[in-house]
Amino acid sequence: MSIPRAILLDLDNTLYPYQTAHQAAHQLMVETLCRHTSIQPSDAESAISHAKQMVKSRLGAVAASHHRLLYIQTALEQLGLRSQVVLSLELEQIYWHCFLRSMVLFEGAYNWLDQCRLWGIPVVIVTDLTVQIQFRKLAYLAIDPLIHYVVTSEEAGCEKPNPAPFELALHKLQLQPADTIMVGDNPATDGRGAMALGIPFFHKLDTHSVADQQASLGFYDYAQLTHWMTSQWNPI
Repeated sequence: MSIPRAILLDLDNTLYPYQTAHQAAHQLMVETLCRHTSIQPSDAESAISHAKQMVKSRLGAVAASHHRLLYIQTALEQLGLRSQVVLSLELEQIYWHCFLRSMVLFEGAYNWLDQCRLWGIPVVIVTDLTVQIQFRKLAYLAIDPLIHYVVTSEEAGCEKPNPAPFELALHKLQLQPADTIMVGDNPATDGRGAMALGIPFFHKLDTHSVADQQASLGFYDYAQLTHWMTSQWNPI
């Protein structure tokens, strides 16, 4: 495999551990909801979980299906509290403020991105969800200067593994699939979508994941990826 002319890169759970940030933010949001109402924590948890399923079922695989405000609004309505506009907005802000403060890059991720910059390899974020929150994540992680382009499912009109987000990234780069690689944690979305277009897939693993047999490379940390790239491609 020759050195790529660009790297397509997933964001959530690829550059930082999503669940750690989500769990802290979700707990604070539920605590705030219960403090403002007579709802018990177990009922709040159940309503939010059911609301998320309802929103995703109704909207399908589009960026808005991840919208935290829609989950909150739907949950409050299911709890018989009506839409509660001010409370809904407050809970959403509490969730994202805590989430963003709780994010921490995986060890070595920043150095790897900086190495890509030094090697002259552009990096394009290809991610689901809405552009505003994904931009905020990149800014809070302080990696936006190392990113050339961002493609969200909101911009592309559909989510991975649909080819549209990958094709839009290639269009922004003015490159062909064989000129790039895709780095991500999810073989079903990042991997399947990329490989369907002929883009090699590099699988970001954790201690609970199983390496995708079709991936060109599996790696656990970014120091390992940096070493592999240096030894295989000797980028200058």
